Amino acid sequence: MKISKQTLDITKNFAMINSNFLIKAGNIQKTMSVSKDIMAEVELAETFPQEAGIFNLTEYLGVVSLFSSPEFDFGPKYVTISEGKNKIKYVYSEASLLTVPKKDIQMPAPDVILEMTAEVLTKMQKAAAALS
Repeated sequence: MKISKQTLDITKNFAMINSNFLIKAGNIQKTMSVSKDIMAEVELAETFPQEAGIFNLTEYLGVVSLFSSPEFDFGPKYVTISEGKNKIKYVYSEASLLTVPKKDIQMPAPDVILEMTAEVLTKMQKAAAALS
């Protein structure tokens, strides 16, 4: 399977929350900080075929970055990351060793909803920099 750049970018953000990650079967992925004060949940474009524990997410992303357009083949004990004749088998971590959310995130109804385009955000950042 291919994994989009957007999903890899989200995974990089997850690595800032927690150094390990449990990929769940399906397209809904969650993470939680070790201190359990930050949680994140995302619906991805890709659907993962099975659970896969990654103990060191930064290392895993480093391995993925060795390829320009990798294919991922999720097996029962490891994921094979390949491109042409180049292959790396990345062994899964035991799920019990990882810090993972046990419950769904329940957020209250929002008081305010804001939609902001990237263009508007860029203009605001430039204005803030100019005004210090």
